[in-house]
Amino acid sequence: MAGRPTMVYAVEWAEAGPPVAYRVQEQVPGSHGRLVPRPVGGRELAFATECLPYVPDPADLAE
Repeated sequence: MAGRPTMVYAVEWAEAGPPVAYRVQEQVPGSHGRLVPRPVGGRELAFATECLPYVPDPADLAE
C-alpha cells in the first residue's frame, strides 16, 4: 500500500515459520481525527517481505 496507513484483518502462514502475507484494509481519516477502514475497496494482499515493521508512537497508545 506504498506507505499508506492500513489495518491487518487476516494473516497467511506457511507450514512453519513467520507469516508470509497479510490481508490489509486501507485506513482513511474519519471523524474526530482517527483513522478508520475505507468504506469501499482498499483491500490488498501485502507480502511479508514487502512490509515495514511498525513501532507505535507512545502518544498513540495513551487514551
